[in-house]
Amino acid sequence: MKDAINKIASAFQKDALIKRIRKIDVFPFLLFFLSFLPFVIFFRYPGYPNGDDIIWHKSYIFDLVYGWRNGFYGINGGHNFLGTSGYNIYLFYSPLPHVFIGLLVFIFNMPIVTAIKVGTIVITYVGALFSYLLGKRITGNRALGFAAGIAFIFFPYRIYDLIGRDAICEGFAISFVPMLFYGVYSILNDDSFRVSSYISAIIASAGLVLSHPYTALLSAIAAVAIIVFSPIKLWNVVKRKQTWVAVPVSLLLILGLVAFYLFPMLEATGSELYNISNNSRMLTNRDYLISTLDGRWTKSGFLNFNWLETQTKLFGDSAASWISEMLLFPFCGGVSIFLLNYLEKKGRPIFALLSSIAVIILPLVFLHREEYVMASVFFGVCLLFTHFQEKEIKDREEMLSLAKRLPKQTEVYGLILVLIFEMLLIWTAFIWKIVPEIFLMSQFTFRSWAIFVPLLTVIVCILLKPFAKSKYVQEGVLLSSFFLLVVCMPMVTKRTNYYAWRGYSEEPTLGYVRKLDRVGWQSEYAPRCFYESYSPKYPNGLYQEVKKELTSTHDFAYTIEEYRTPAFIEGEGEMNITSLNIPNATFDLSVISEEGFVQLPQFYYSGYHLTLTGDREYKIEGEYADGLVAFHVKKGSYTATLTYDNPTSFRVARPFFYISVSLLPLMGVGGYIYRKRNEEKAANLDAATE
Repeated sequence: MKDAINKIASAFQKDALIKRIRKIDVFPFLLFFLSFLPFVIFFRYPGYPNGDDIIWHKSYIFDLVYGWRNGFYGINGGHNFLGTSGYNIYLFYSPLPHVFIGLLVFIFNMPIVTAIKVGTIVITYVGALFSYLLGKRITGNRALGFAAGIAFIFFPYRIYDLIGRDAICEGFAISFVPMLFYGVYSILNDDSFRVSSYISAIIASAGLVLSHPYTALLSAIAAVAIIVFSPIKLWNVVKRKQTWVAVPVSLLLILGLVAFYLFPMLEATGSELYNISNNSRMLTNRDYLISTLDGRWTKSGFLNFNWLETQTKLFGDSAASWISEMLLFPFCGGVSIFLLNYLEKKGRPIFALLSSIAVIILPLVFLHREEYVMASVFFGVCLLFTHFQEKEIKDREEMLSLAKRLPKQTEVYGLILVLIFEMLLIWTAFIWKIVPEIFLMSQFTFRSWAIFVPLLTVIVCILLKPFAKSKYVQEGVLLSSFFLLVVCMPMVTKRTNYYAWRGYSEEPTLGYVRKLDRVGWQSEYAPRCFYESYSPKYPNGLYQEVKKELTSTHDFAYTIEEYRTPAFIEGEGEMNITSLNIPNATFDLSVISEEGFVQLPQFYYSGYHLTLTGDREYKIEGEYADGLVAFHVKKGSYTATLTYDNPTSFRVARPFFYISVSLLPLMGVGGYIYRKRNEEKAANLDAATE
């Protein structure tokens, strides 16, 4: 009977249907499904897991959508923060994650909490897909690419960002790292010019800058290392005539995509007018960064056994039992892989299949931790997909040839150096005493974990390329990827928080947002003069009233009736508000003296204008006056329209953004046509020579 079953199984394996199935690339579809697993908590509870930054992100998205629904388009000043101050949240914070989530809310009328959940899963899949493409590109093997995609999905620090700290911008940025590496690696290793590789690098570079500049900095260092440490490949790329067009065009497109955010941000931070420029307040100084080294492991996303020991009442476990569980998973997985391959080679495929599954499932009889169960079940499923999807073809000579060429894969040396540098940033104090000041924007040393798994993925894939066709290697790497889920801390803490207290954040409302007494980490883009020792230049102005409201009473006004009457800090006159749509407003203005300097109760930002109609018609630009916006107006009676039009650098950069967005698909289509024509020419030439 057993012999008959084995013969049937063997015949089934050789069936043409199996051969056809193997040609179908199912791994991207599996990765899409697996992208939901780190966030199963989303579907258990209606709210969003509380974290350090969730109030800020929900409020940002709420205000952004509120603006769109009230006549403001694109990115404009704030509408519902710190009263009528017009607090501008958009000058510093990278906009892409919030705009993407805001569009889900605006277009599909989703609740903000739901849109954040959807956005989190979508961006996870983007990173996983490009990790898969990158792994497959390097190794030439789909199974190892699949394992790379899974490693990205279960990267603990990334999950910690998204549901632990709720650092949504950094979490989004991490998903662009594999795309950048894929684009740069492909440019260097493509046999011929392919515009798709450049497009990947362009989108990834812009996505990183528009999501999280510090992650962009780390990724850029790694990308440069790949290029610099590949001199021969780089020379081959330089020799192509298309490179001399593609590279400058790519750089211009990247600049066009990010300039609308980058230049206003640099302009505002360079002005020294706002809290963002106070390194002590913003904790962007060397001493503070060194003090955060204590969080290098607890903030890594990997299991924190000291914390787990305090939760034994909830789990019924100890750190020792968790460590045992950690060791059990790779042991059972390793035995399962061995049995599946060994018994199949012995001609017993059914027994190999059953025994392999049994070894994976057996521990679930007495181990019920959610992460362990998910890792075991889905590892078993993916193991079988990988095993039967990828046919093992062993070629010892090819393997030895590839292994001998490993030392020539010089890019790996550069990446190892970057990995060492990253570990120094995480673990040592001395490196923070010597790095350039641009690194201080990280605020916390543990943020250097951001590119750890994507970086390690490239290194491992390069080193394993000679052995990529080995089933043991493919399935062993797959096991290692699922092991990241077993040692992932944020999923555990969020479940624990729910059991201990309802630590879940609900949908924001207008009242909720307007009650905030600070915005962001430290109201970064409020004028610093309100938060420091400062003597106003114009004592007769609104400075003291606004400062008291910001730092003491927090009794913020939002209605036209509560709007503070503008003050003439020079000259005489009267200015009364007639309509309000923060940050814009209209006024009846009368200047009695030859000229008046009138101060409004709104923060100064470059880009405010007052358009006057009446005795004279002209437009004047706002000026800085004790942290507030003010205007010099000549004698006369006017209807005055206040508008915030964004800084000049933003207005100049905006059309280049639209041009760059439009050119990207044209670049793709043009590149595709160019490649097809070259292929046709090559085919015609081959036919002619025959």
